[in-house]
Amino acid sequence: MRIPLRSFARAPDFESPDEVDAGAELAASYASACYASAGALEGAVRDLTLRASRLRYIRGRLAADLLATRGWSALGFVRLGDYSRERHGVSGRTLEEDARVARSLERLPGMTGEFLAATLSWTQVRLLTLVAKPRDEQRWIAVAKTCDTRTLESQIKIRHPSETQESAADPEDEAAVRFSVRISRSGRRLWRAACEYAERSAGSALRQAQVLELVVAEAASGAPHPSPAPVSMFGSAPARRTHHGSRRFSLAGDTPLHPRIVQPARSPDLGRFLEDVARDEGLSKPFPPQCESMPAGDVRATFHWDDVRDPFVLDARLREVKLAMQRIDADLGRLLKLAVERRLHRASGFASFAEYVDARFEFCLRKAWTLIAVERASLRACAELATAYRSGEISHLAANILLPVMNSRHGSAWIERARLVTLRRLEAEVSWALDRRDAADGAESVAVVAPPPLDHVLETDTPSVIDREQLEARASAEPPVAAQDGMCAAPSAAGASDDEVQMRAARNSAELHFLVPSSVASLAESTMLALRRGSESRGAAFERMVASALFEWTSAPSHRDPVFARDGWRCAVPACRSRRNLHDHHILFRSHGGGNDRDNRVTVCAAHHLHGLHAGRIRAHGRAPSQIVWELGCQGTSREPLARLLGDRYLHREAGAAR
Repeated sequence: MRIPLRSFARAPDFESPDEVDAGAELAASYASACYASAGALEGAVRDLTLRASRLRYIRGRLAADLLATRGWSALGFVRLGDYSRERHGVSGRTLEEDARVARSLERLPGMTGEFLAATLSWTQVRLLTLVAKPRDEQRWIAVAKTCDTRTLESQIKIRHPSETQESAADPEDEAAVRFSVRISRSGRRLWRAACEYAERSAGSALRQAQVLELVVAEAASGAPHPSPAPVSMFGSAPARRTHHGSRRFSLAGDTPLHPRIVQPARSPDLGRFLEDVARDEGLSKPFPPQCESMPAGDVRATFHWDDVRDPFVLDARLREVKLAMQRIDADLGRLLKLAVERRLHRASGFASFAEYVDARFEFCLRKAWTLIAVERASLRACAELATAYRSGEISHLAANILLPVMNSRHGSAWIERARLVTLRRLEAEVSWALDRRDAADGAESVAVVAPPPLDHVLETDTPSVIDREQLEARASAEPPVAAQDGMCAAPSAAGASDDEVQMRAARNSAELHFLVPSSVASLAESTMLALRRGSESRGAAFERMVASALFEWTSAPSHRDPVFARDGWRCAVPACRSRRNLHDHHILFRSHGGGNDRDNRVTVCAAHHLHGLHAGRIRAHGRAPSQIVWELGCQGTSREPLARLLGDRYLHREAGAAR
């Protein structure tokens, strides 16, 4: 029997911070008391995911109109990914996928009715819209009702491999193995420097798996070829798991499907559905004010109203939906933490929590662990983190960026910084703080690092790490020399006991882990084995591989430009992550009397230069590099800009809130 979730999921609106903390404690105690059984807890999580899927449908409809008009361009962004990350805290691929599903449902009224009636989940609908056509949608609906989502996905991949290959929900889902290595703190600084140089070489932001691929390719070209063939240093790469723990269904991949055609559910009224979502989640205008009763098939007529073409209106409504989804995520993180602590997956017959989440719920394992980590960090280090996330002051991506620096001493300062700056700047400041912590060799006085001063000029090329002599020593065949700036591990003190040596080694080490394609993992292992010297550890061999790639990159002739070098070889427009096709832009146009002094020149990408600044959608004035005021989303003088920033810092809280 499910316990009603409404009183817990819809927490009251508190006004003061003390009341918010008291409300969070009350909700936590309520959750522990009410969800005493595994069934009640699982039912609560399912109710939350159902509410989130309804909001995702509305987000998909709004995103479809935004994509159709390329509305992000009018808002001062030239790439969908930059806009979605900064304004909504999700990747551009997520918005595109939601829009694809929403558009596909326009021609599938039967499937739309099943989704609105909650007989099909969002994940099932997302998979079915890849292959379903109006002539066979009832057959696919019947298939979906007789198997779980993993079995449904496998059947669709077998029968339509080309469709599913091009419509993967997330590129990171293609990673097959987990690459993990324990390295020193100085090695982790080398890795951050390698990430910076790899992005400069690629001209765009990269995932860690992509950086590893570039590092391995560079280091392998100069590594000796061992004979016989190398063996992986951690064993053979595990095969990709295809069975995800569901014990209720076991359809083979080549089993023919002869489903029984079931009658579709009675199509709910779409206007009533939107009204219910708006009332339950506190949305103001997700649908037309005078929305008449319409069947589920009239999706386009329902979602089209007079101001739908205005990108500012679409952006405001998308942000409203995003805030409602984050309130659900906050409650979901609290319940998932409770489920992990109670080993709920074992009570449900699953061997691991990963298999349980994969088979039962409508979100990926990565998101589940992130929500659990945010909840744990708020309880352990800073209660303000959960409050800021629930209220939408920081986004899902911002909370994930802040997790490595959350602590009881400076947690509030970091959250305040996340409210004031762009995601791009927040990532740079967190990387700066972690680099300082690693350079301190774990010393107690600076192991917990506060945010840098506001508008502080960060060292973009980390000169303390990239020392060519040290890089050459670490990449060479000779044993590493003593480091002058934390490049190598410090020798153990004379007379120290084994326990003290182990504790010092544990304090000065860190684990690097991420998902990579199996081919990249295999090549990385063989390259590390080829570079390994004597009884050198696997982590030391990894650091040697990274140092070898960095040494080659820094040895290559580079383009000399003082303006580009000053701006870190990236576009200076706030929230832009582009590093390619860079232009030298005059802040005060030469046609308006601007000179060629460096304080009147700034680095911008070609798209922002041509379609933003010279098209009038972006305005910039001030002096480079740190005193430029940017105005994004300019539409003449009749409307205020979407956002106004000094560098990467928002100048008014309304524009910077809820990122």
